[in-house]
Amino acid sequence: STLAATEDAIHAAVGAKIDMILSLADYVWVGGPHPTSDQPSSYVPDLIAYLETMVDSVARVGRHFALALETRVFKRVAADLLGGLIGSQATSFDAALLATMAVDVAALQAYLGDSPLAYCLAPLQQILDVVLVEPPSAMLALADQPLGVPGSRYDQLDATMLVTVLSRFVDPPSAAAAAPPSSSRLAIFKSKSKAKAKARS
Repeated sequence: STLAATEDAIHAAVGAKIDMILSLADYVWVGGPHPTSDQPSSYVPDLIAYLETMVDSVARVGRHFALALETRVFKRVAADLLGGLIGSQATSFDAALLATMAVDVAALQAYLGDSPLAYCLAPLQQILDVVLVEPPSAMLALADQPLGVPGSRYDQLDATMLVTVLSRFVDPPSAAAAAPPSSSRLAIFKSKSKAKAKARS
């Protein structure tokens, strides 16, 4: 039908534009500067400005279609950022990169406000919280917590993704020198998880 063809054309055009904007995300995976303010990366304001214009434009097609389109966009953005951490794009990254990404995610969440679409960013946000906010000692307690279970503290956190991110995270030289490798977040989390699995068997 004409409406279906119109919706398909909109999806294709929006997808192409989002891909172009995300291609401007120039993250420095190791050795970049730490954010000195709450100003996000330059591509984020462009993305938000486009989203505002796009939602207003497609609302004429239908409110439900506009919501579905915006949902697809935020899932695409979240997948792209998370894919950078767990995919083949980078094999290592440091706290500066994650801190920059956290500022960007915070800006996107501020745009969403109390919208239910915020759940699209939850898996990435929870990984950033664990690595940047939780101290290494908290990995012991974290390994005992249910992950990815509704109602739990980290209800959108996937343990496999977390292990991948932790395995690629490079501690600052000062922190690495002050602590033996066995006390790293990854070692603590994996050892506790293995012990818990063994106890269940």
